[in-house]
Amino acid sequence: MESLKEIYRIGHGPSSSHTMGPRRAAECFIAENESAASFVCMLYGSLATTGKGHLTDAVIKEVFANRKLEILWEPTIFLPYHPNALKLKAFSEHGQLIKSKTTYSVGGGAIVDEGESVDKKQIYPYSTMDAILDWCHENRKQYENMWRNTKAQRFGNFYNRYGAS
Repeated sequence: MESLKEIYRIGHGPSSSHTMGPRRAAECFIAENESAASFVCMLYGSLATTGKGHLTDAVIKEVFANRKLEILWEPTIFLPYHPNALKLKAFSEHGQLIKSKTTYSVGGGAIVDEGESVDKKQIYPYSTMDAILDWCHENRKQYENMWRNTKAQRFGNFYNRYGAS
């Protein structure tokens, strides 16, 4: 996890993978293709299977408001990277394909474009409880002290100076 901000995001529900992610993908795509005359959105796998109940089509239509849009449902096709996939296509007024982009809604409203790396910078030095407890044992510290040391490393003397815990 990069940050606790990855856990709590504000947006449409009932499923962030089916609403927030597709909305974000659609907003990015429309910003890249403002001059397009029409659009096609193909929903694959889980997005297509449960998309109507989770309002996936509603958020996509909202983003493409006042633009020509066709939504196609492909519930039996699962793309290899992730089950929540959508492909957006932009067309000129003459029907020529301007751009096509496949995006995956990977959870919590996060999206990954096809071919994009999903490596994220980890901001916490330990990613499992075992690693935290090992550090505590090796450094003869209690868990509470480990937490204070981590905060001091990240935030300098602020915590020591003002007595924040």
